[in-house]
Amino acid sequence: MFDLKGKVAVVTGGGSGIGRATVRRLASAGARVLVADLTDETALATEVDGASVRTDVTNEDEVATVMASAARVYGGLDVVVSCAGIAEGTEPVVDEEDDLYVKQFRVNTLGVVHSIKHGARNMVGGGSIVNVASITATMALPRSGPYAVSKWGVVGATRQAAVELGGRGIRVNCICPSVVDTPMIRGDDSAAVRGLVAFQRSVPIPRMLRPEEIAGVVHFLASDESGLITGQVINVDGGWSVGPSIEHFDWLAAGRPPTP
Repeated sequence: MFDLKGKVAVVTGGGSGIGRATVRRLASAGARVLVADLTDETALATEVDGASVRTDVTNEDEVATVMASAARVYGGLDVVVSCAGIAEGTEPVVDEEDDLYVKQFRVNTLGVVHSIKHGARNMVGGGSIVNVASITATMALPRSGPYAVSKWGVVGATRQAAVELGGRGIRVNCICPSVVDTPMIRGDDSAAVRGLVAFQRSVPIPRMLRPEEIAGVVHFLASDESGLITGQVINVDGGWSVGPSIEHFDWLAAGRPPTP
């Protein structure tokens, strides 16, 4: 089920977190995977019998090169997954500086646009593009302004590309995770991140997500079994976007904070 044998995939930001889990998941399903990351991921590429290219997604020429290289070396390109991203800034919107918006737009939004553009140019006979955004792209959360704005841009780029590329058989979808247990989250002890992690405990499934769980959704969207799904924004959030858990609601009603 969800067989990817014979398919070629490029994963940007494939060296860590969701990207790394996605590389392994797609390879385990039979895909030939090219890992595109700022860091040298030769060891991971060797592990999955794929390839790696150091790539800065803010540099359009580098993204164009990696997509064309995958198509040339492996004889085609079928799947592009955009996982490269950064998160900076924890002040209210009235206090954040422009440079944080610009920096995250270049990586999180424009990097996705580059991947859509040059991924699609190298897809012959259809394909699947999957962009990883964030729960902050579907609902507002305090102290996440620059990051949230950049991820809203990913949603917009996804939907725009879906309507423009559907006639070529190219599907474009977006995944919006809540708090995922990644090195980026573990390495950030800011009040904003601590608040997000604590809030994750208030949702119906009250735990952080695993990167492998996001990779599983990517796998489905990359496969032919999702052939009529395009332009969709899929929340993977433990129910965060639905509402608080009954336990959390009862705790609040009783005037007691939730148990850690």
